[in-house]
Amino acid sequence: MNRKKILGLTSWCVLGVAMALSYQNCSDPDYGAKGSGSVVVSRALCEGEMLEAFRASYYPFLKDACKNCHVPGGVGKGTFAHQTDIASAFAAFKNATTMKIENNAQSSGHASPFTGTQNTPQIQAASKIWSEAQEICGSDVGGSFDPQGLTTSKAIAATATYRTITWNLDTEMSKGGGDLGQAAFSIQVKQVTSAGMPPVYYFDNLTVSTGTEKIQLGEIRIKINGQLVQTNSTYSRLSVEVDKAKTGVVISSATAILDVPVGTGDTVEIGFGKLSKIASP
Repeated sequence: MNRKKILGLTSWCVLGVAMALSYQNCSDPDYGAKGSGSVVVSRALCEGEMLEAFRASYYPFLKDACKNCHVPGGVGKGTFAHQTDIASAFAAFKNATTMKIENNAQSSGHASPFTGTQNTPQIQAASKIWSEAQEICGSDVGGSFDPQGLTTSKAIAATATYRTITWNLDTEMSKGGGDLGQAAFSIQVKQVTSAGMPPVYYFDNLTVSTGTEKIQLGEIRIKINGQLVQTNSTYSRLSVEVDKAKTGVVISSATAILDVPVGTGDTVEIGFGKLSKIASP
């Protein structure tokens, strides 16, 4: 499962979709050195591959069925049916989420006669292509996850505006930590509800503050109500180092949109595939 294979998959899929269709999420991580501090980052490499998967899966359907509304100047929210700029369409598609796209495409109440159950075969075909591409691109997503560090569980208590949840990586850990010089990790979360759709969680703006130790962390995954969110790989390839005595270092401003049931008592934990201090030379 490598980059050559995914390009081969999408090349094959273009032909398959042309016949079948007559697709946060590998969201753009926007990893970089932001805020105060020295950050060394390995950027996720799958964005280009997922753009090609979008071209081969959902885009042909969206471009045809949604061209009257979901284009620049149209009345629809999101320009994922952009007729000439697939990059803009892809960005809008990621913001809309596959769950919303699929539900609206198959709902006769959304924009009949262009939407409805007659679209189910096309959507199922697109979903299969997209899921296979996600598996190849983020092969570290899914299956078992044995984190080096895992935070304690905290209430999400999300509203329509972002709230910040913070953990002390020494004292608020159920696994790992304890020797990180009072480092802290924060993430923002809000609840988003679109018309006719169930609410979803948006997680964003990952920040780290350090104390007496330089630390490294990465391969970040989210657990909701004790269950690993298998369908989201937004932060799974993140790898950073943060110098000691730094405050509010933004390690990712990517938005992870979680297609999970939302409840009033939901809790969140953060797992780290990598979490350790870096010894001074």
